Amino acid sequence: MKKYILFALGILMISCTENDIENGYEPIPVSFETPSNFPDLVYNLDVNPLTEDGIALGKALFYEGDLSSNGAIACAFCHEQASAFTHHGHTLSHGVNGNIGFRNAQPIQNLGFQEAFTWDGAASHLDLQPIIPITSELEMNETLSNVIGKLQADEGYRNMFSKAFEDGEITSSHLLQALSQFMVTMVSSNSKYDKVERNEGAVYTTIEADGFASFNQKCTSCHAGSLQTDQSYRNNGLAVNP
Repeated sequence: MKKYILFALGILMISCTENDIENGYEPIPVSFETPSNFPDLVYNLDVNPLTEDGIALGKALFYEGDLSSNGAIACAFCHEQASAFTHHGHTLSHGVNGNIGFRNAQPIQNLGFQEAFTWDGAASHLDLQPIIPITSELEMNETLSNVIGKLQADEGYRNMFSKAFEDGEITSSHLLQALSQFMVTMVSSNSKYDKVERNEGAVYTTIEADGFASFNQKCTSCHAGSLQTDQSYRNNGLAVNP
């Protein structure tokens, strides 16, 4: 009998070891290269380093409807990838139960270079920005505690969090850090404008050069630098599109 018990314990130990290897935290670092015509990265990757599993988790969460109260409104519902992560075709973005917000969802490209977030700078850190739409009654209408409860009940997410973070815990801070890892990798830097700025052989057409000259003369007091923003906030005086 003792032999059988020892054999069974041995099999159990092997199984646990195999599961630990499969689901354990073995981070594969992802390097981040700032485009040469861009300013320095603002987001601190020393605090939240990019890993393959962290980015994959952030992407899954970005497309996850359970971040909302009705299970249908993911981040990607308004930040549509096919429309440069905006809510194309909508003057104002809408959320759960057809609620209409106050603005159209802003794009998520190049947020790692920003100092504040949302159209009015309401969030001072990228990790904090998703709290606003998740908890807004007009958008996702959910609480972080409810979101964490739903994720903890999901075996797939338990596995993903165990690979993305050393302690493997599903917490609000890990949720937000994973979303940030995904968003930091959303870099738009290969437009014709960028290639001209980097002297990569691209040349403006005559009409493009005229447009660029007009832009520099009339627009760059606000839309300054390679990111075309001075990261300040202004009321342009325009009425809301009816």
